[in-house]
Amino acid sequence: NGAPPEQVAPLLAQALLDSGEPEKVIAEFAETKLGDAKAEAQLRARVGEAQARLRKFSDAAASFKAAVTADPDNVRAQLGLIRLTAIEGKSEEAQAAVARLVGTHPASAEALSLQAELQLVGGNRAGARASLQQAIAAEPSAAYARFELISLLIGDREFDAAAQQIKEARALRGRDLRLTYF
Repeated sequence: NGAPPEQVAPLLAQALLDSGEPEKVIAEFAETKLGDAKAEAQLRARVGEAQARLRKFSDAAASFKAAVTADPDNVRAQLGLIRLTAIEGKSEEAQAAVARLVGTHPASAEALSLQAELQLVGGNRAGARASLQQAIAAEPSAAYARFELISLLIGDREFDAAAQQIKEARALRGRDLRLTYF
């Protein structure tokens, strides 16, 4: 029998995304419907990510909206919609949306990292730095936040602070394979 599709489908879609196969995510799961709302939202969000990676932005928006409809609290789908807003050049709208998302999900390292990205685009290096520090505090093994913070610190010629971040990352190597590079 195996595990129910509600458990397996979102995980398989994520594994395909992680292995760089967005086409397979779309082929396998674009038409799949799951009975559980949270699982459906997780799957729709991953399909949206796959579509966005292939620059199918209108399809991605539809998938993210379907995910939010299924589960209004799905952070991944909300982040997808915010990224699409930024891609459309609506920077202020994207920044406001990510600020609201961080307000409701202050421990989301992904939301804080996107907030930092948008702050950097807007020229707010201090805000980006603070957001990245919050992301790392929320999820110490968040490699993407550490990479960005280290780059920001080096760019600001704060080498001691960058070295400290590298030291902290090395202590967490077992939690995320990307930390192996530190």
